[in-house]
Amino acid sequence: MKIIIKAEFNTDGDYRIEGYDFSKPKVVEDIDINLSDRKFKIFTEEYSMHPFDDEYSFGKSFECEDISYCQMYARSYLEELLCSIKYLSTHYYIMPYFYEMFDNAIKSIGHENHYYGNVSGNYDGTELEIWVTDN
Repeated sequence: MKIIIKAEFNTDGDYRIEGYDFSKPKVVEDIDINLSDRKFKIFTEEYSMHPFDDEYSFGKSFECEDISYCQMYARSYLEELLCSIKYLSTHYYIMPYFYEMFDNAIKSIGHENHYYGNVSGNYDGTELEIWVTDN
C-alpha cells in the first residue's frame, strides 16, 4: 500500500506552522525502514515556506507491506501536522475549519482511495489531499 499526503496552507497572516525550520526547505528521499518482518518506506518528505511567510507546503508519502501500519503512520503524520498549526488569539474562530478538514482526512484513510478537503474564504488555497494506491 502507498499513501501520499499533500498539504498547502495559505495563512493570510492569521496562523503559522511551528516545529519546522523553514530557513531551508527540507527534502528527504527514499528511506527504507525494516522492523523484523515489516517494511516501511518514506518516499519523500518535504516542506517549504513561500514568499511573504504566509504560505506553506507539506508533502509526505508512505509505502508499507502491512496496510494497518501504513494507515497508522499516515494518520499520525496528519495529527502531528494539525497540532503544529498555531492560531492568533484574534482568529480562534478558524480552528473548527481545520479540525474538521483534518478529522475527515484521518477518517478517510482506510475507507477511501482519494480525499480532498479545503478551507475557503481568506484562506483560499488551503488544501489537504490524500491518495491511496495498492502498489
